Amino acid sequence: MLKRKFNLVLAVLAIVMVIGLTSYNKDEVKAEEETNEILSYFDLDDEKEYWNGSIEDPFEDDKVVVIFKKTWTYPELTLNNFDVVNLKSIEYTQTRPRNNPKTFRQIATIYLNEVGKEKVMEAIKELEKLEFIQYAGPRVIYKVYHC
Repeated sequence: MLKRKFNLVLAVLAIVMVIGLTSYNKDEVKAEEETNEILSYFDLDDEKEYWNGSIEDPFEDDKVVVIFKKTWTYPELTLNNFDVVNLKSIEYTQTRPRNNPKTFRQIATIYLNEVGKEKVMEAIKELEKLEFIQYAGPRVIYKVYHC
């Protein structure tokens, strides 16, 4: 009797594991399909540029400017499309070309949840890893000098 109960418990656990793995794989496949669709919107051969500044540079501590790779479809991605933790919101400053669509790149400002220059630099490093990002850098503070 005890052996039957044990076998029944094992069978139930095996079924639960199979169902769990199947649904996990479906979610993984769906996420991969969404990523591939997003990547199809952009010219992935468009060369990346990297910010090479330092923490001493004058920049805002709560946002990152991103330039997307060239596109002809002009998608407006949401934060769900970014696999970066500390993002609060996104605001597009250029979504569609005014003149030459062949060289057009969308530009957006991404606001951070946790602020500080270190957090900006961490977000830049994470955003640079995304294939559809051409450039990620801080929002620089410019000073005007009077002569």
